[in-house]
Amino acid sequence: MTSRSMPDYLAHLNLTDFEFELLSGNAFSVKLYRQKIRYPIGAMVIIPDGNIMFAESSVAEAWVWIYSPRANVPLKSEIVFQFLKPCDIMLTENEKKALQKEMGIKITGIINSKFTDR
Repeated sequence: MTSRSMPDYLAHLNLTDFEFELLSGNAFSVKLYRQKIRYPIGAMVIIPDGNIMFAESSVAEAWVWIYSPRANVPLKSEIVFQFLKPCDIMLTENEKKALQKEMGIKITGIINSKFTDR
């Protein structure tokens, strides 16, 4: 098991069933696009395996680690997550290649709560 620090934020992502099956349980480098802010910020996202997606809402929880110590993401803000590449050290090269084919997808979500003092 890989040890990570506590996530900076908890987000709710709007996912299709395909996206959920593809992304859950893995770590990804992403760009976060905030409303009315020109430049995206880098982050890592994990959609935990234990998530249960409810058919009526298609929302899944995600843990978010922001790469920049100065970046601020306001709570309840809508964010677009662009998935760039898998960064889970537990993945084999073949698993990384299979996931890489689907990268570049953009998913909307909302930052719901803060875990750390940023």
